[in-house]
Amino acid sequence: MTHVLEFHLNINHFLKLLYKHRLLLAILLMIVVVGIYFRFINLFNFSAFFGDSGRDVLVAKHIATYKENFLVAPDANGGMGVLNNSPIYYWLIAIPWLISGSEKGVILFFCLIGTSNIILAFILSKQISNNKLALIFPYFVAISNVFIVFSKNVWQPHLLPFVQMISIIFLIKGIKNNKKFLFWSVQFSFFATHIHLSYLPLLFITVLFIGIYFLKIKKYKNFFKLLLLAFFNTILWLKLSKSLVSLNNRESFELIINPFVSMSQFLIFVKNTYLNMQTMSESIFVGYFSKYLYFFILPILLVFLKKIIQGSFGVEKKIAWVIFTMLGSIFLLGSYFKPLHFHYLIPYYLLFWLCFSFIISKVNKNKYIVVIPLIVFATYHLSRGNNYLIARKHISEIETNKIIADIILNKSHNPIIKVCLDDGFHCSNADSFTGSIWYFLEEISGEKFVEIANVGNGNNLIPPTSVLEIEDNFIICAYSTKDCLADLGVEMSEVSILYSENNISLSHYKSTQ
Repeated sequence: MTHVLEFHLNINHFLKLLYKHRLLLAILLMIVVVGIYFRFINLFNFSAFFGDSGRDVLVAKHIATYKENFLVAPDANGGMGVLNNSPIYYWLIAIPWLISGSEKGVILFFCLIGTSNIILAFILSKQISNNKLALIFPYFVAISNVFIVFSKNVWQPHLLPFVQMISIIFLIKGIKNNKKFLFWSVQFSFFATHIHLSYLPLLFITVLFIGIYFLKIKKYKNFFKLLLLAFFNTILWLKLSKSLVSLNNRESFELIINPFVSMSQFLIFVKNTYLNMQTMSESIFVGYFSKYLYFFILPILLVFLKKIIQGSFGVEKKIAWVIFTMLGSIFLLGSYFKPLHFHYLIPYYLLFWLCFSFIISKVNKNKYIVVIPLIVFATYHLSRGNNYLIARKHISEIETNKIIADIILNKSHNPIIKVCLDDGFHCSNADSFTGSIWYFLEEISGEKFVEIANVGNGNNLIPPTSVLEIEDNFIICAYSTKDCLADLGVEMSEVSILYSENNISLSHYKSTQ
């Protein structure tokens, strides 16, 4: 009887909370609905499947179906042999493939993760500050073209925001309420690093901050537990990724540490830091207006720091400091031997918008005349490109790959002898099949064409010698435009259109070379 009464009281308390925050929840529901709309519309037509995405799904299929090579891992192409990824990412995406038996199940998994990021943004914001932040940050996540694209495409770093926000939520709960949550924060930070090595600086900061926090409050037993947790996770990480540092590649390793011992390398470090910030700027402004680097990103960091220094908001101040420190570690990435692609900067993209949202939430009511233009400005730039998702018809890369695989297997057309992957942003020439082609060759034929392995070239695929000759006759031309064909030295008059939609075509032709 007592348990029934307690349950009844809990339900009543929950209903009272819902009623009290009904306006907040109603607005959040609208934000989530908008986010769902952008993420699910044209989902399978928009999803990239050439290149890495198709390769990842093929590896997931092999692990799920053939129980093949559970230690295969995505190659860290930018690591020059210094850094190696972990296989955990492939284990993760093998699960939705096993459940669905289809590439669409893996794409849907990413879409659901991307949608969940809106809810996590709300929970994270509520942990940090007031109700204003709890609506502003999820709103930015919901409408951001970058976050939406993450949700539609299978790729390692696109899972990072989900795990990152869970780690920060546990970090905040640990500081506020229960110190045990701090260990979960570290565990999820290690998990994020397994998914993609770009999270490594944030893992280091998380462990360092929590370690200092335990020492400051004299929880020495917890500090020792933290060291053990970090030690065993590091051993597991090194075991699964084979090694963090390749000792037989000393030259590559020295490229990373040189900025600290060489003035010339230090200047390169400064240059790389600037270029990383420019990449962030171009991502924030969806590919243009990088000049706002000076007028938007850096001032946001400085204003955020000022808010922290001047603020007297208790636990919030401590939380703000650690988030600012995480975001500030972007400057350390200049020590890498070259400027980074945006997928290495995704965790910082999330942190930037969290900081920006935090600043807006702290503006007084009598200064809303400043806040509203800022939100409108951010909305415009965040959502640039979303009209492309809605208005434009897309040629499905999944369907395109099926057509190509069917042509190859049935030999119903003349050989396709070049590759042109042109989606309006780039035009590239390739001389071998991508993982997506091998995936559909296997799906349509029911045969197993390739083996998966850590081959060190970013491909993870080893086609048997008996089928390599297929590539000699069939190399793919897809998404062909006049400009792309011209770049490849192919005359438009020699192109025979097999499939066309809105000037995007799957073609086969004779080379002029």
